This record gives sequence, C-alpha cells and structure tokens, in this order.
Amino acid sequence: MATATQVLVEEYLESVYEPECEYLDGDLVPRNIGLLDHSLAQRALLFSLASREKELGILVLPSQTIKLSPTRYLIPDLVILQGSEPDEQILTAPPLVCIEVLSIEDRTGPVLRKIAAYLDFGVRYVWILDTTARQALVFTAEGMAIAGQSLRAEHIEVPLNEIFD
Repeated sequence: MATATQVLVEEYLESVYEPECEYLDGDLVPRNIGLLDHSLAQRALLFSLASREKELGILVLPSQTIKLSPTRYLIPDLVILQGSEPDEQILTAPPLVCIEVLSIEDRTGPVLRKIAAYLDFGVRYVWILDTTARQALVFTAEGMAIAGQSLRAEHIEVPLNEIFD
C-alpha cells in the first residue's frame, strides 16, 4: 500500500485524485484499485439493488463520499440509503448500509478499522464481499455474521448467487 500524504481537508475536498483517495485525519489514503472480480461483484450488487430501488424505498450509490467527521472522509464501494436522493453532494448522515468489496491488496487491520468507523458513525449494516472466498460478512453494532445464502438488511435481501455467479 502506498504511503499516506498529508494535506488540508479543504485541499482534499477541492481536488480529484487518481486513484481515488479517502481522507483520514490529514492523510490521503489511496483506495485499492479493483480487479475484474471486484468490479463484477460490485456491478452485480449495484444492478440487483438499483433494479428494485422503488420497490424497496432505497437509493443505491457507488463510490459515494461520506463525511464521518470534520477530518475523516471514506468512500465505500456502494452505499444504500433509505428514501430518496439526498440534498448534499457528500453524505453527512449515515447510510443504512455501507458495502466494501475486498481487493486482493486489502489488509485485515485497515478493513476492520473502516468497519468500526462506519458502525461508530451510525451505519446500521456493513457488508463485506470477499470475491476470492465467494462469501460475504455482515457487521452490525451487535456483531459479525457470515452471510448464508443472501445478504440482508431490514427489508432488503440479495441472494449471494446474484453477486458471485
């Protein structure tokens, strides 16, 4: 993983980074670039949810920046919002679900810290998709569970075979 670079939050918010970067307490943290398996899983989940947005009363967004605090900005692979389109370009309220599709470069420590940050912010569900193991984990304030045949969050359900097949 690349070394983090210190910048002011204003500079982060006014700049475009290639690859995309998250902002953690002054450090620019590049997001791992997804490979084909990552992209296919993200696409399958996005299409499955987007096709049912009206029915489920949700909005699903890819790569949506979330402001967790004045000095912490994360960019999940996907978010699920309840209701309609927000009025803001950067989310400042917790989505219902944050979804991360693991890349081969992802390491356990940073992924666990990101999950904890989402939950501390008030995100009710964090879905972690592991394309190599072809399984998913669901994190809530109550703990972690391995998803069986489908991912669930309240009235939302996505069969894993729609994502991994």
